[in-house]
Amino acid sequence: MKAEKVIMSRRINVRFTEEEYKKLLDRSAQTTCSSLSEYTRKLLLQKPVTVYHRNQSVDELIPQLVGLKNDLNAIANNYNQVVRKLHILQHVPDLKTWLPQHEIAIRILTVKADEIKALIAKISDAWLQ
Repeated sequence: MKAEKVIMSRRINVRFTEEEYKKLLDRSAQTTCSSLSEYTRKLLLQKPVTVYHRNQSVDELIPQLVGLKNDLNAIANNYNQVVRKLHILQHVPDLKTWLPQHEIAIRILTVKADEIKALIAKISDAWLQ
């Protein structure tokens, strides 16, 4: 069954100063309302208005997470290259050159994993408050 479309035929004209209008636009932009008309209608009819709330601490962590993701991708690529070299190796002397590269890759991976654990702990502390 289709819902009937409500026709809004009545108008109210309200005048604002430029500053008042900008405030109204800014406040409506922080809500879930799709238009300024919808926002003002809800305010005038005293209906609930859902306002977006941003957690500043999480906003600060997002660039750090993006950086860690890029670091992890680079480490994964490097590690894949090291393992490919291992599969290509045919002699023991080749293995001696591969092992130091492998150990360096493991050390870097361990450091980044510790950074990620610390960052996850920091995020969970922020969310649990």
